[in-house]
Amino acid sequence: MTIPEGTISAEDTAEARFALNVGIGDKAAEYFFQAAGGQLAGFPTAVVAYRDSPDLVYLLIDDTNRDHKPQATSKAVFMLEAAISVTKLLGTMVIPVDPPFPPSPERWRGLSRGPFAAYRFKVVDVASSIHHG
Repeated sequence: MTIPEGTISAEDTAEARFALNVGIGDKAAEYFFQAAGGQLAGFPTAVVAYRDSPDLVYLLIDDTNRDHKPQATSKAVFMLEAAISVTKLLGTMVIPVDPPFPPSPERWRGLSRGPFAAYRFKVVDVASSIHHG
């Protein structure tokens, strides 16, 4: 499987892969990346990391400028809205895994940017249904 050209830059992919590797280790090599900024208003540098096997999907938001504050609504509401956006992007249903508390997300460093706010989602239908661009 390949990600369609133009969906995410090589630099953004490298940053997201590095951050994912910081968070989950060597399993990051099995993930594909897709830009999600068009689905998440206000987060132009958001990236979704996914793989074909039933597993977790990660939403990584570049927070280099430290302006990502989901507490403005609540983390629970943000996670629900993000799950809808990720579901639309991938064409497969996902649900939030992270608890609403603590209100701040996990943060993983990138190569030269970051930290990245990291949110986890579980695929609830078959992973083979993921729409690749």
